[in-house]
Amino acid sequence: MYESQSEFVSKLQGFAVLGPDQAPLAVGGNLTQAALEDMLGQADGKAALSQSVQENAVITASMPGDNNLRLAFVPAMQDGKVARIYAFAVDQSAAAALTNVALTVATLTTSLLIVMGFSVPAAIASRRIRERWLAEDQIRYLAMHDSLTGLPNRLQLHQHLDRAVARSKRHGQLMAVFCLDLDRFKDVNDTLGHATGDALLAEVSARLKESVRDVDLVGRLGGD
Repeated sequence: MYESQSEFVSKLQGFAVLGPDQAPLAVGGNLTQAALEDMLGQADGKAALSQSVQENAVITASMPGDNNLRLAFVPAMQDGKVARIYAFAVDQSAAAALTNVALTVATLTTSLLIVMGFSVPAAIASRRIRERWLAEDQIRYLAMHDSLTGLPNRLQLHQHLDRAVARSKRHGQLMAVFCLDLDRFKDVNDTLGHATGDALLAEVSARLKESVRDVDLVGRLGGD
């Protein structure tokens, strides 16, 4: 099944605000006070929070019991000192979807912090953490997809193929793999230019995706 870029991005689960003494001031979303205190009581959580404050940088640490759920600490400075630390609980599993709804939630979270009296640094912190998430998600997406067509690349295709073969053996079912090649594609590049060749590949990819079932996968292995 073709997977869009939105399926490889992070999802905001909750947030918290810590004071200069690193004591929790407020929590929201799915992040509870108990979960936050448990996280801050862990060695990894303490180290990440301390490093974030010392380096004035965004530092993340895994939440206890779930490697896909991470807590990102974002310090907010005022007059050269840490005024507050914002903590964002982020689901970074491969299937986490940051849709327009999730972006709206993040925006509302920032607005809520401002209404609660946490001023402009909340907006700055939210923007910094979202920019980092999007950059990391873009890297993950490009590592698994062809940059021209957006199709799963050789690496992702092999992963899906290995799982499909194992599933077929387990259930005694058949599966099929079709390999397609564009004849005389080099002639298109040589006579009409690489831009035309790229457009042709993108169009062929789009038509293939429209022609298969949701359970099927279309990928790009090589140049054509």
